[in-house]
Amino acid sequence: MRVVVLGGFVASLRDKPQTAWSIRVVQATQLAPSLWPVLFSAIVGNALHGFADWKVERGASLMV
Repeated sequence: MRVVVLGGFVASLRDKPQTAWSIRVVQATQLAPSLWPVLFSAIVGNALHGFADWKVERGASLMV
């Protein structure tokens, strides 16, 4: 959803003078592709670790 919102902001900047807001939007578009995979893997990795712990507590073998 955030990507759609960011894309909308970028599209709204077309043919407009450069402002402090537009500079921040452009910086966000340059930074977001680098941060998103790191944040996603941290969240999903933590969730999978918790799920694996939950499964082991209920008797699943470690090889499952």
